[in-house]
Amino acid sequence: MSVIPGIVSNFFNLKQKALVREVNAAVINISGRQRMLSQRAALYALRFVHQPSPDVCQELINVVDCMARSHRGLIYGDTTLKLPGKVSPTVHRILFAPPYELDAQVHQFVSAARQLAETSAPTLDDPNLQHLLTASANRLLSSLDHLVNQYQAEADAQTAAIDEYQANLYAQATAAQEQAQSHAQSLQATLTQLQTTQQQLVHAEKMSSLGQLVAGIAHEINNPLSFIYGNLSYVQDYAEQLMAEIQSSAQATPERSSESVAELDFIQTDLPRLLQSMELGAQRIKAIVEGLRSFARLDEDSLKSVSLQDGLESTLLMLHHTLQGSAQYPSIRVQRHYTPEALDIECYPGQLNQVFMNLCRNAIEALHEAAAQRPQGWHPELIIETRHLKENWVQIKIIDNGLGIPEAIQSRIFDPFFTTKPVGSGTGLGLAISHQIVVDVHQGELVCTSNPEAGTTFTLKLPTKANSQHYQNVISWPKKKQTQIGPVLQGDTSSLSCVNC
Repeated sequence: MSVIPGIVSNFFNLKQKALVREVNAAVINISGRQRMLSQRAALYALRFVHQPSPDVCQELINVVDCMARSHRGLIYGDTTLKLPGKVSPTVHRILFAPPYELDAQVHQFVSAARQLAETSAPTLDDPNLQHLLTASANRLLSSLDHLVNQYQAEADAQTAAIDEYQANLYAQATAAQEQAQSHAQSLQATLTQLQTTQQQLVHAEKMSSLGQLVAGIAHEINNPLSFIYGNLSYVQDYAEQLMAEIQSSAQATPERSSESVAELDFIQTDLPRLLQSMELGAQRIKAIVEGLRSFARLDEDSLKSVSLQDGLESTLLMLHHTLQGSAQYPSIRVQRHYTPEALDIECYPGQLNQVFMNLCRNAIEALHEAAAQRPQGWHPELIIETRHLKENWVQIKIIDNGLGIPEAIQSRIFDPFFTTKPVGSGTGLGLAISHQIVVDVHQGELVCTSNPEAGTTFTLKLPTKANSQHYQNVISWPKKKQTQIGPVLQGDTSSLSCVNC
């Protein structure tokens, strides 16, 4: 009886293991029953000779039929008897090869019993009866005993092999589990280190942007403050003159000189203008500070529904000073092609603002670089387009008409630490972090198409509704303490956002 293929390898399957034992028990039980059936057949044969009745004859036939069926089941299988029908080479030799030739013995025994049952007047000298009595007591009985012993030995060996294999695999599984736990601990330590390094890199990228951001804020705040404080002295002088004039008018005669009247008229005309310019300057400061507060939400880790246009405008406001012309670079014209309706999406607004800042700043730097190589009459342009897409998606394009990106490096621009800037001028993380924020965090798309010598387009596609299950598994971006900026003036400054960009 051979080991059934697949049984040993599935030793952990208790049902399969129980099946092996059940099959082995059935084989041993049926083979042992063959001995009992041979003895019973001989007994019924003697009864039939002494009392040749139909009942005894039928009992004899039933016994040998059962014996024949069991024999076939042991060789070829029988599902009702739970016999597999697979025999080992040793069992096969017992059945078909000398000295036992058990298959032939069983067939001869069954044939003799059936022939005896068909005899009308059997006698004790009947050769079929003599064959049944001799076989059941000698050669057939010995062969059946040998077969049962072989089945039992193979069952014991199979059970021992399964138990040994199970013990070995259990030891291997235990060792593998210990090794896996060790690897898991090592991977966890590596992951923790990578997360720490990532936070440091993100922080480094923020710090890289912070210098330019602070310079722009200082520039933007300095301009309105200059004319506010510059005009304050005139306001003070005018106020003093007005007070003096009022006092003089109260003491003097009703008749005043034309020069005094003209001076008073000028003050009355110019003072409101000065006050209005001061108010506009204060409102400009408020708009800048509010834009800064809107942009500086990089640490927020909660989803919010925000307007994409507001985030883009906050970014342009922060970059206003770099868009204006200087002695070194021409002014950059910003074209806004926004959808008439609001584009509101669920996102991490601070992180998207960081993406807008990185992409717009890259475009501005590309335009500054192109300014030195373009012919006169060329005008640098930064184009921002937004539109709705089908199935709750939005698209943002940030386009420049600079020199473009060389085709050889276009496939690497989103790789961490890849930069074409001189050493010390960039970290090479801006686009990599932007790609991670858009693709990994927000499940969007960020692609770059560039035509050398013609310009570059960055296209963002974002879902308007967040997948809450996904956002529970995204990377936690490093937090920092929020800084309150203020106090600020109150008033409507919507018309002042990034004017003359």
